[in-house]
Amino acid sequence: MEASEAGPSERLNVAIAEFNALRAEIAGRSSAQHGLLNLSLVATAAIGTIAFSDAARRPVLLLLPLLSCIFGILYFDHHFAIATIGKYVKSELAPDIRHHVSWGRALRWEEFVRVEASSRTGLAKGMVRFDLPIILAFVVVPALSTIYVASFASGPWFWAAWSAGVLAEALTVVVGVVATRDWRSETGRHDRGGAGST
Repeated sequence: MEASEAGPSERLNVAIAEFNALRAEIAGRSSAQHGLLNLSLVATAAIGTIAFSDAARRPVLLLLPLLSCIFGILYFDHHFAIATIGKYVKSELAPDIRHHVSWGRALRWEEFVRVEASSRTGLAKGMVRFDLPIILAFVVVPALSTIYVASFASGPWFWAAWSAGVLAEALTVVVGVVATRDWRSETGRHDRGGAGST
């Protein structure tokens, strides 16, 4: 016996249930991002305290770019997943739900956020916006520590660890750019097309 096709109300209920589940996943991933950022800041403070408490302990700063790379990649992995979910909601779920409820203004949050981001100017726009703590934690501070450590580096093992830190920093930057590329290109399209573009 073939199952009957789901009616409009059943399809709407399924779409809303999927939307709620995806929003819960976004909330969970966002919370994990905050945890990773806090953990990175705490680790940076702890390593800095140890390193500058005694000159002999300065080489411990070599750990900063490696730890920042781990935390940064995990952070940007969540960012990529959140952006992917947002894109799916915008392109797949939202049109379906709008069709069923006959209200074209439903589920416009993602679009609203992009339009708001594209309307900001100067230092408040782009990567320097609310991303400043992320850039500082995962890129700037580890890079400064790497430069500082190079001033007193000696021995092949030291340079090997230093080189690993440089590579880790480069990897963090590449992953961050790739993970945020789609979101920023979408923001740029809204910026070029005006706040009313869809």
